[in-house]
Amino acid sequence: MQTQTHLSLFEDNPAVRSNIELSRSGTFLDNMALPVHRWFRYSAGFAAQWVEEVLAEWRIKEGYLVLDPFAGSGTVSVVCDTLGIPSLGVEAHPVVARILKAKLLWTTPPDSVADFAATVLIHKHKSKSHIQ
Repeated sequence: MQTQTHLSLFEDNPAVRSNIELSRSGTFLDNMALPVHRWFRYSAGFAAQWVEEVLAEWRIKEGYLVLDPFAGSGTVSVVCDTLGIPSLGVEAHPVVARILKAKLLWTTPPDSVADFAATVLIHKHKSKSHIQ
């Protein structure tokens, strides 16, 4: 039988608490430069970088399941998907929950889209020079 460990945001562990307090939680505005995260500006959200820091600090990896009981627009779930960590998010607001679902349906890495766009531009410039 597999043993499960539950970590709490409110666990009274000074080592965890002090390290997390030192890191900057940021706001959702920090996400506005990130692909997928910036699709919807969610004022109650927090920075994806902070989520990554917390997951790394707590050594959360693929064998864990992350529960976000107030998922909002999905910052935790999107970060977990990016890192290959299973997650479960719950959001009561139907509009925000729909935004969360849309973000989680995006399976193409943003770098692949950027690479494809660059290839199209290069092809366009080459074909344009052949016409002249």
